[in-house]
Amino acid sequence: MKRSQLTLSILPLILVAVHSIFMVAQTFSAEPPKDPIIVAETGMHFATIDRIASDAYGKWLVTASEDESLRVWELPVGKLFRTIRPPVGMTGDGRLASVALSPDGATIACGGYTGTEWDKTYSIYLFNLASGKMIGRCTGLTNVIRHIAFSPDGRFLAATLWGQNGGVHLFQTSNWSQTGEDREYGNHSVSAHFSRDSRLVTTSFDGYLRLYEVGTEGSLRLTVKVKAPNGNIPYAARFSPDGSKVAVGYHDTASVSVLSGRDLSLLFSPNTSGVDNGASGSIAWSSDGRYLFAGGTYRKIVDGDWNVIIQRWSDGGRGIRSDFAAADNTIMDLAPLPDGRVAYASFNPAIGILDQTGKRILFVPPPTADFRDNGDGFRVSSDGSKVSFSYEKWGKSPASFDLNKRGLTLGKPDASLKPPLTMTDGLTITNWKHSCEPKLNNVPLQLEEFERSRSLTIAPNGKSFILGTSLYLRHYDHQGNLIWKTALPGEAWAVNVTGNGSIALAGLGNGAILWVRMSDGKWIFGFFPHADKKRWVLWTYYGYYDASVGGEDFIGWQVNRGRDQAADFFPASRFRDTNYRPDIFAKILVTLDVDEAVRLANAVRGVAKGAPTITQILPPVIEILDPIESSISTTSQTVTLRYRVRSPSGAPVNSVRALVNTRPIPTPKGIPVASGEKDVGEVTVTVPEEDCEIALIAENRNASSVPATIRVLWKGKPLAKRSLPRLLMLAVGIGKYEDDSLKLNFAAKDADDFVSAFKQQEGLLYSKVITKEITDTKAKKDNILDGLEWLKKETTSRDIAVIFLSGHGTNDQAGQYYFLPQNAAIDNLTRTGLELSTIRNTVAFILGRVLLFLDTCHSGSVDFNGIVNTLTGSGVGAVVFASSAGNQKSWEREDWKNGAFTKALVEGLNGAADYKGKITITSLDLYVSDRVKELTAQKQTPVVGKPTTIPDFQIAEKKKGKFPGSM
Repeated sequence: MKRSQLTLSILPLILVAVHSIFMVAQTFSAEPPKDPIIVAETGMHFATIDRIASDAYGKWLVTASEDESLRVWELPVGKLFRTIRPPVGMTGDGRLASVALSPDGATIACGGYTGTEWDKTYSIYLFNLASGKMIGRCTGLTNVIRHIAFSPDGRFLAATLWGQNGGVHLFQTSNWSQTGEDREYGNHSVSAHFSRDSRLVTTSFDGYLRLYEVGTEGSLRLTVKVKAPNGNIPYAARFSPDGSKVAVGYHDTASVSVLSGRDLSLLFSPNTSGVDNGASGSIAWSSDGRYLFAGGTYRKIVDGDWNVIIQRWSDGGRGIRSDFAAADNTIMDLAPLPDGRVAYASFNPAIGILDQTGKRILFVPPPTADFRDNGDGFRVSSDGSKVSFSYEKWGKSPASFDLNKRGLTLGKPDASLKPPLTMTDGLTITNWKHSCEPKLNNVPLQLEEFERSRSLTIAPNGKSFILGTSLYLRHYDHQGNLIWKTALPGEAWAVNVTGNGSIALAGLGNGAILWVRMSDGKWIFGFFPHADKKRWVLWTYYGYYDASVGGEDFIGWQVNRGRDQAADFFPASRFRDTNYRPDIFAKILVTLDVDEAVRLANAVRGVAKGAPTITQILPPVIEILDPIESSISTTSQTVTLRYRVRSPSGAPVNSVRALVNTRPIPTPKGIPVASGEKDVGEVTVTVPEEDCEIALIAENRNASSVPATIRVLWKGKPLAKRSLPRLLMLAVGIGKYEDDSLKLNFAAKDADDFVSAFKQQEGLLYSKVITKEITDTKAKKDNILDGLEWLKKETTSRDIAVIFLSGHGTNDQAGQYYFLPQNAAIDNLTRTGLELSTIRNTVAFILGRVLLFLDTCHSGSVDFNGIVNTLTGSGVGAVVFASSAGNQKSWEREDWKNGAFTKALVEGLNGAADYKGKITITSLDLYVSDRVKELTAQKQTPVVGKPTTIPDFQIAEKKKGKFPGSM
């Protein structure tokens, strides 16, 4: 059995902890499944963040999400330090609902739907924060683990459980054994908190608060049990720092209570006047006890838009209330930080920090589009090849995606796309929006407990309809009989059906859109548009994918390593050669079957059989053992790293490479391969006198590993004034081909003009600009290869290397890209074409920074998305400017005397892309993108790819006056 979709989920804008409704029929085995499982990865959670936790010093923030991952954030900057993946199952096992961090910041405890598929009980997983390794498990728990808390001295761990009689459980941290419990609860228990003197307070949906004494040996004695004074469902309870008071927030009311820490008697209720909507379930005291914070679903309009509010009371809750706009969705949890700051997590998901004045000083937004209340904006073409949606709730920031053109378009959709049909003769569906009781012709449609209807569309023939809910996509006939239901990994905020009636589309709360077969409810592929409105990925059940520049690693494969170890994650780029298949998706819309689409696409490629399994081609895994920190400070120009490599596929590890700022470093003796659990390698790396990043990469016959990285902060003497770097350039322009059918008018001139633009920088930004220009009849394959070899040999780590290729490019039958030298033969590309892998291997071993400019897509058949992702990927690390996106044609014109792309580049380098006297990667990208679209009437859109680890940097300097060719 394989899981058939990305494990993404999200809940509505209410604090309803109904996680058990996501559970489906389970199968049990002794260990977690070994087959790779496709999951999403965006650098941020993409499903609900249920809980957050911090250490006593405010150095770390840990977030737990229903996307089955833990993320560790380095404070105060909010940089992601580590993602930890517990074992996951095929039925949602691994979704996290709770997390705690030991006071010293060393140990993470997390739980939720954890371990039931293989243990038949629920488990708390324990991880070392520094290494990410699992160090233990607390097993034998009977239901979902909803909250975990460490005692302030770190000796005990408390966990509360979902379900009646789940109650509270106490563990000692010396050996993680259970020492006490109380299961006499009438409903879910969702919160636990320790005082500094070993008292423990819990809440329960049975309406009671409970106070316990914790013995030195770990006994648990109930001393007080009282009904919550201001609401029926107490949600969170927290001791004040001195232990004298307990603050309580509620699931069912905006009221907040402050009780005695000794007997839970009501002391006072903070002022909540004017709070006329929502509840205040999350509670926190400031670290010094001066302020009390509350958050939940309370909203109000701030700066013209609805915002979810964090309330803060002065004088320990008795004083003035201040309201601070924090997010646009439910505040799920709060965590106090030193100096009066407070961290929070919101439902959509996002994390933030308010400082002592209430100013938001950190905000990590969700990576997902928001389809809530999209209305008529969720439109689709008759065949399902084009869909429109909105990036923001209420239909704001509309966009369209065209499967055939493989591109996004921002703005309102064209009129050919049809909105969902919600009214027709004979079908009167009412009460379907945000309701638990939708009705057909005034007859209720039966939903599951807690399931809520969100969206509706009627099939074009009027004989059936689709109901999108918080749990399922439901297909009913005209009499209300259920035809099928498909479990969803997120709320179905929007649904539609294609005009031909063959496909249903669902816009989910996790930001993904699924294409689902109307005949049986099986999903056939998904689409994820990142919230940056640029990057996207398409994927199928088997993991075949298509992606924009920078979008392919939004998916990948998780590989479990047993129930006692954290899982591995391998991004999709590791399997680009086998799984990057844009050619499959258009065929799926015709076949409505992935297997048949793959067969047809393989037939076109001349491939007799399918790709090897992911398990067979797994790359190595490399980890840095020492230093264990994500960043270190140094005054020395050498840094020594200890590391270990393993190979999950069993394939021997061939090599280990070290890179500084994505560029290779010379290692005459090579780096030893240290593979195996006990084999530790060591390498000493020379670093520049500036902040930098070191990466270690291991390789086997399958692929290269995900880099293991460490940031090096230079703390030595201020940098001495350095000489200017050199710029070395290989420029190739071919218009006069041996094959007359390939003739181009301005490719050679493009190369001349590009060289001239950079030559103007000699003495400005570069000490020398050294060029090798190969054009027209001189641009034989051997000469171009010699030029690439020259560039690789001559470039030092202080230099900038530039490659400019203008001419024809094409793909062979199997989709492999070739640049066409002057003597290329289309029917014999293997011998006469310059293969992408040759360019890639050259770039990978150039010591200096590499800029690659590709103006080679004149036939309209070249996939620049795949090319750019290949050349910017880990282990290659070039900055790539490509002339067009997807399968667009690159244009040249007589009145320009250039191609549009080169014309814009030259203008930009000659000053048009100036930003405060500098021309940087970003400023040139912005100028060229706008200028090319202007020149070609939107027919050509350049793309730029840059490794995420490389900051923007200057590549040219504006000179007074105008250069030849500038505007």
